[in-house]
Amino acid sequence: FVRALRIMVYSIIHTLKSVIWAVILLFMVIYFFGILFTQVTNEYRHSILTEVPAPSSSVTMIETNLKFWGSLGTSMLTLLESVIGGVDWADALEPLTVIHWFWMMTFVGFILFTYFAILNVVTAAFCQGAFEGQTYDREQTVKDLLAHKRSSLFKTSDLFRNMFSKIDSDESGDITWKEFKANIGDDSVQALLALLDLDDTDLGVLFKLLDVDGSQRLDVTEFISGCMRLKGNARSIDLAKISHDNQKLAKRLVPFMRYMQQEIRQIQNSLQVVARSVG
Repeated sequence: FVRALRIMVYSIIHTLKSVIWAVILLFMVIYFFGILFTQVTNEYRHSILTEVPAPSSSVTMIETNLKFWGSLGTSMLTLLESVIGGVDWADALEPLTVIHWFWMMTFVGFILFTYFAILNVVTAAFCQGAFEGQTYDREQTVKDLLAHKRSSLFKTSDLFRNMFSKIDSDESGDITWKEFKANIGDDSVQALLALLDLDDTDLGVLFKLLDVDGSQRLDVTEFISGCMRLKGNARSIDLAKISHDNQKLAKRLVPFMRYMQQEIRQIQNSLQVVARSVG
């Protein structure tokens, strides 16, 4: 729920700039057409009122004109309501149709332009904002995951560092096998074994795995990196690496085995020749 709300709020905020410009453009278009329709309806009313006597149907039409196109403000409101559904635009079109078919077509052109151009631009802006909101949410999720991972790595590294300090009884900065074995009953060593899912019998194997350079000593960097590497279950990439290394080793062993077979055959042949010569 919170994630969806965050995406919606971000999308709305991100599209405000485009929406504001679309509204300004719509206002300018409405203002332009409002001037046209107000001017032509006022001239039509003036021509009707100058007739003596004015037809009754014309009086009714004048009232309709005043209702929809009586002033610039009224005309602009009529145009806006025709676009957003506040009024049936066929009713607003009727007074213009009586005046001249050209103004009827002009009003229809206004409706088509606003519906298929301006309003579609506003819709596209919201769709683009929603898409960018989703992208922003994915980026934020990645950032959160990275931050959580860094925090977890820092806490785990600090835990192993504290273990190293407790095992390093002489504070030499290195842990020897003797120190490592002597502290087998210490809580730090037991906690390390439990964290790596090992027991006391695995202590020697653990030391060898941590001692990558074979110096029989573990410095703090070697200890922490080794423990971080051994912590947790085997990952799929670890298994894939082992499989890849085995395949490479097998490819290297095949030529070697062929070479050894040839050498053994040559030795056997040489021994047979020597045996015949002696016999």
